[in-house]
Amino acid sequence: MSAALSDDDLNAKVDGSDLDGKNVLITGGASGIGADLAKTLAEKGAQVTIVDIQADRGREFALQLQQQGLKVQFVVANVNSWTDQVAAFQAAVGFSPSRRLDVVIASAGVFAEPFYLPNKPFISSLGQEPEPPGIKDYEVNTIGIHYTTRLALEYFELEPESPAMEPKCLIMIGSMVAYTDIPMMSPYIASKYAARGLFRSVRSIFSRKGHRVNHLAPWLTATPMTASSLKMFEECGAPIGDVSLARGAVMRLIQDSSINGRSIVVGPRRNIDLCDDVDGQFGGPVARKYLEEELPGWDQTEERLRKYMGFD
Repeated sequence: MSAALSDDDLNAKVDGSDLDGKNVLITGGASGIGADLAKTLAEKGAQVTIVDIQADRGREFALQLQQQGLKVQFVVANVNSWTDQVAAFQAAVGFSPSRRLDVVIASAGVFAEPFYLPNKPFISSLGQEPEPPGIKDYEVNTIGIHYTTRLALEYFELEPESPAMEPKCLIMIGSMVAYTDIPMMSPYIASKYAARGLFRSVRSIFSRKGHRVNHLAPWLTATPMTASSLKMFEECGAPIGDVSLARGAVMRLIQDSSINGRSIVVGPRRNIDLCDDVDGQFGGPVARKYLEEELPGWDQTEERLRKYMGFD
């Protein structure tokens, strides 16, 4: 693992010049943060494979980028399917003249449903059978990212026709909610805790193979996934993140081959190294400071969010 990054160092602008010629796979790349990253990296000269379950949106988006002369392809895939993801990785490797995969960005994610809804009655008798809760958050945010991470290691280890000059790089897109608690978002938070735990447990495995893995924990950012939550957060006084901060963080993590094993909170105003390691008490002190300085009055905001959703 590399040392923690200072705020000034982490937020310094990068030109993306080292991205030219890199072969990149992005899950969840047809919309939201993933789409922004796909466009940005392709504009910097990278070959980008966009992987997404949204077939129409993905094809249309890829065509738009191709018409601009960018090296982009789209592969429709459900990240919850191992077979689909294998096919996507194979297509990504084949997209590179050197048959080399340099960067994987695990960006696919969903926010499906709360733990329970306040207007939904509980069972009133032993003869009633409770309805099962939805598990889509876990299917995409936990199983999906697990598959992507495992395949990244597999295909990073595949012998290319032209060896990489720099360590290959996996960037896992998690969420800041994995460092705090928002009860009404329990399934989503639990799935993102799993992604955080996966990151912490595999970073040494990747390092021993000569590869890098880093983790982004964005604050709520305006994307299609968060559209249903944005109005609620805005009316309750919660700040909204800036996708350009995620863009800058990813470009920095790709370009600087010395950064490894770091977890970065993205936004709403700046990027901060969470120090999610032994020396940093696994993110506790920084997360607390973040809530105090970047989200002042968060306890009151969270209470307004609960009331907005109808919870007592």
